[in-house]
Amino acid sequence: MKRPLLALALLGLPIAALAQSVSVRFQNNSSLDLRLTVYDLNALPAKAAVEQVINSFAALTVSVTVGPGGHAHVRWRAITTGKDMRRCGHGEAAHLDDGATVEVSASGACGEGGAAGAAGAAGAAPGASAIGGPGGAAARRRAR
Repeated sequence: MKRPLLALALLGLPIAALAQSVSVRFQNNSSLDLRLTVYDLNALPAKAAVEQVINSFAALTVSVTVGPGGHAHVRWRAITTGKDMRRCGHGEAAHLDDGATVEVSASGACGEGGAAGAAGAAGAAPGASAIGGPGGAAARRRAR
């Protein structure tokens, strides 16, 4: 098994490309519970990988598909679970390695219908924050 890995390394191909998926950790660093939806943008077709409540100051690990470069690419949206003062957030993170952490929050106003807003589903990245995993590339964008 070591020889194929060595051959890929010598050719300059990422060994992570052998994996079908990687684990990405979504961290809620707020004092509010969030309903989080994570979209796997490398899946064909792109699809929701998970929709689940994430408690305050808790994390959720999600398995997502790796793309041609051996990295994950996700889009997320979050909405507070409380009925009063509903808040929303969304973001996108790319170039994620196995074990990467993405910080999620819902500190912005919600769009029409109480959803995270069309911009979150259309690819805008405000509110995104990603920290690359061990030895990985990092993408970092701060929330509004």
